[in-house]
Amino acid sequence: MKRTPALLISLLAVLAMAGCSGSLPWTSDMVETPARHADEGLLMPPAGSLSTTGEVTQSRFQAAMSLRNPLSGDPAALASGEGLFQIYCEPCHGAAGQGDGTVASYFTMRPPADLTGARVRAQSDGYIYATIRDGGGSMPPLGGSLAPHERWAVVEYLRSLQQ
Repeated sequence: MKRTPALLISLLAVLAMAGCSGSLPWTSDMVETPARHADEGLLMPPAGSLSTTGEVTQSRFQAAMSLRNPLSGDPAALASGEGLFQIYCEPCHGAAGQGDGTVASYFTMRPPADLTGARVRAQSDGYIYATIRDGGGSMPPLGGSLAPHERWAVVEYLRSLQQ
């Protein structure tokens, strides 16, 4: 009769170890997650949602059609954009924007874009602005780091590199 508590404790210990191994149905929460991979693109908010920043949330393609650079031709914006480019863009895209920055060699699967190439030249200012805001490919979103007028200044400087 004195073996019953020892047997019960052993059984509970075995069950506890089984629960720690992740084999129970309620322990798979971190495996089955709604997370998205960076390459899957921007997850758009539901229709009728309101922005918390006052900026209308658009995809890059919508921005390409509707956004125009309000700082186009502004020399102060060009100077500001150069400084911001050096801080936020140059480590990956390089000083001349050709995708040869100091950390570019670490991007083996998807290297940084050549911002002076034909593909980026053909993109509208709105598309580039939205890419800076939301990121794309391996590029992280900079919308939380750069204010809208700073993003436009970077676009202005980028256009000067393309000339």
